[in-house]
Amino acid sequence: MVFHSFAVFAMLKDTGYYKMQIMDLSKKGVSFAVCNNSLKARNIDTNRVIPEAIIVPVAILEIVKKQKKGWSYIKAGY
Repeated sequence: MVFHSFAVFAMLKDTGYYKMQIMDLSKKGVSFAVCNNSLKARNIDTNRVIPEAIIVPVAILEIVKKQKKGWSYIKAGY
């Protein structure tokens, strides 16, 4: 899962509402990525991101890389 824009707040240690669910999914093999551009745009330090997530430079590039490998893209939210 790739989090960008305001969704990055869900992946922070101090504001993430779904931390327990994310930890459970992480244990089941789901990977989580957080867009560094989105973090920078909101002046969020990378140290605030939960350890279950990786930080990728740009969300859209991460999505394109995954699509090239055969992954599917489903947009959730608005």
